[in-house]
Amino acid sequence: PEIINIITNERIKIDTSYLSALGLGDRFLTGDIVKINTQVGNKYIRLIRNGITYMIMNTLSVWTDWMMIKPGINTFSYQATSGFSNMSVTIRNKILYEGI
Repeated sequence: PEIINIITNERIKIDTSYLSALGLGDRFLTGDIVKINTQVGNKYIRLIRNGITYMIMNTLSVWTDWMMIKPGINTFSYQATSGFSNMSVTIRNKILYEGI
């Protein structure tokens, strides 16, 4: 699967072939939840499968950008080589303020 910021062309791509190194097979399964956090200082990619959380940072494609939501309009797309009809993507953003 891959998430793309259409405006900036930044993308996060997961190479599922690396899941096998963790003993998780070579693809995502129905019911799997993947959480990606791109917040500076707290970046992670987690797979939640059957209630167990796995750290899967090693599945990132070398072409991945740690995208950030920019001020203004952000338009995202997602795709996959297979299983696209089973995918659902939710993007959440915390508004962070800088201060003294």
